[in-house]
Amino acid sequence: MRRELICTEPASPPRLQVREVPLPELGRGEVLVRVTATSINPIDAKRAEGYGQRVLGLKGAGRFPLVLGNDVVGRIDAIGPGVTQFALGQHVFGLVATGKRGGAHASHVVVPQSQLQSAPKGIDPVSLAVLPYSFTTMWLALHGAGLTPANARGKRVLVQGAAGALGRMSLVTLNAWGSHVTAICSAAHLAECRALGAQHAVERRRVELRVG
Repeated sequence: MRRELICTEPASPPRLQVREVPLPELGRGEVLVRVTATSINPIDAKRAEGYGQRVLGLKGAGRFPLVLGNDVVGRIDAIGPGVTQFALGQHVFGLVATGKRGGAHASHVVVPQSQLQSAPKGIDPVSLAVLPYSFTTMWLALHGAGLTPANARGKRVLVQGAAGALGRMSLVTLNAWGSHVTAICSAAHLAECRALGAQHAVERRRVELRVG
């Protein structure tokens, strides 16, 4: 059986229950992951309040009760037909796509093998569980700005909010790609942003604008 944490209806704070349902069946290229750790992202809190029901309903993911969560770290308990990248018992981490099957806040989740990576040894699962969704968000933002590993070397990049989670990931990634990065952050984080790869760190200040 699969134990899952459900949001019963749109509400703030969330109204939660635990229920048991049969384990889902595996399709081609899918694996069953026994969840070791997951995380809560800001989008989970918004969805618990009812955010995005109309749009997500097109994917079968907008109707309550909802099982939220996208980040997953765990062990492979079963393998579907056509799986070639992983083996039973292997430790993995990755993303559970938002859809009608529900999210990662459960004891077991079904995930396509293409959305998983082998978990590095020696890293705490709880620490690893905060990475996939945030890293994917950061990666898509860089690509949206036209930056890739192939073209980023030598480019001058300004990172706003550099001390936040996405900002820190951006600094490390862009530094590895060879970009020349300027970070905007609070005074308390200037040294940290430089240590993460920014060539320049500029203190964020509030500026009062007067019109007329």
